[in-house]
Amino acid sequence: MDGRPFLGPRKASERTYVYLHCDRMDGQYDMVRGVRDKRFKYFRNYHPERPNIQDITYRLQMPRVRELLELHQHGSLGPNWRPCRRRRIRPWLFLRPVPSAN
Repeated sequence: MDGRPFLGPRKASERTYVYLHCDRMDGQYDMVRGVRDKRFKYFRNYHPERPNIQDITYRLQMPRVRELLELHQHGSLGPNWRPCRRRRIRPWLFLRPVPSAN
């Protein structure tokens, strides 16, 4: 893969599609592939049995993360945080809002 400048006088033209991948998160394997354009984002999770926020040693040392997990255990998280501990669905497709002309 080759990088392209995205700032400055040699800034490259905008890409039609951007591809992504993730193979591991700290010590855990977590294979995700994705692609996006101006309108859609699509993610394919190859480990849907894992939660969105995984139990990673480094992350679990952070006080804020420990607090969130404790709130989750007590059912005190608001509706925006609850999906973070659920298992992921295999394909995710997001429709991105189209920027206004203003």
